[in-house]
Amino acid sequence: MSRPRRKPRPPGNVQVICTGRGRHNRVPLRTGQLVRVGDEVRLVWDTREGPPPVTPFAAVDGTETCEVRCGTCGRHLKRHDGWLIKAALALAEHQGIQGGDNTPVVLDISIVERA
Repeated sequence: MSRPRRKPRPPGNVQVICTGRGRHNRVPLRTGQLVRVGDEVRLVWDTREGPPPVTPFAAVDGTETCEVRCGTCGRHLKRHDGWLIKAALALAEHQGIQGGDNTPVVLDISIVERA
């Protein structure tokens, strides 16, 4: 009898940065971690960098809206956490990062803001 397969681990850390589409140096903004809770993947923010960047606005289904701002160029990304998780998972696949790697997924807000 075969065992049930485990779901693959999410990639791990997510480093949110801004490069201003190449106009300024790399500015680290926030760090989060993708963790699996049951069947879903959640994004947990590092509280050592301050309070989570969650706005008071929430969707009907309970998803939180996150807002990250760059102090250098003024760009800001305001999306719900489900969108950020999908973007981080897609970038992890594009960057070749697996669940066991210690390499963080780099999410540049100046590039993904238009997606």
